[in-house]
Amino acid sequence: MLIALRGLLGYRPDQTGFIVILETHLEIAMTGRICNVQRNKDRCGCTYPGCSRQGYCCDCIHYHWKHKELPGCLFPEDAEKTYDRSLKYFIEVWSKKLGKK
Repeated sequence: MLIALRGLLGYRPDQTGFIVILETHLEIAMTGRICNVQRNKDRCGCTYPGCSRQGYCCDCIHYHWKHKELPGCLFPEDAEKTYDRSLKYFIEVWSKKLGKK
């Protein structure tokens, strides 16, 4: 794969001899990746109406983590429906569910 990418990406060897893809070119490398949007949507447990990130798990995780939250798919079904995605609520819900608190 690296050989195929050499002509497309900026790269350089680091001190250990490993190839480091330059950050500015990382997005180009990822454009060839296939996101299984329909399969992700079928599996998605998020019930938030009109969510534009359903099926786009990478975008969803990025959005929620930026807000110090976790995606709805990581919450039990009843907890997900509250739309409280906070880390505090996640720990509270799973602690109770697992009998830790």
